[in-house]
Amino acid sequence: MRLGVAIDLGSAAATRPQVDRAARLLETAEANGLSSAWLGESYHVRPEPFHLPAALIVLAHLAGRTDLPLGTAVLLARAYEPRRLAYEAALLDQLCTGRFTLGLALGNADLAERLGGGTDGRSPGEWFAALVAALRETWSASTGTGG
Repeated sequence: MRLGVAIDLGSAAATRPQVDRAARLLETAEANGLSSAWLGESYHVRPEPFHLPAALIVLAHLAGRTDLPLGTAVLLARAYEPRRLAYEAALLDQLCTGRFTLGLALGNADLAERLGGGTDGRSPGEWFAALVAALRETWSASTGTGG
């Protein structure tokens, strides 16, 4: 069994001090044999203590501050346009030197309306399947590997 750590950051406090504390937490986690670090995502309408938006940006910042594998637990797919997500996730994986895992969840229905992602009139399951296909297609076209 492997043991990882979740990084909890919120929108109710300044971001940089939270990320600096998280970097120190990752140092401790790594020194104590933990095998990965995971960051969730949330899009609050007002400041909240749990999760930030833009998890990929925060993980990109942390990528150079730890050797731990990093992942999203979870990224809210409805907040993203599929091809843009594919490119940003691939870039983060490069910054992490192949240590990145993209964990996805559909997310609330209102995310599409608020943030510009969406289901394009399809059922949530159909849209999610199309998202995964678009991610793989984009990665395959970019790298020849199929993600």
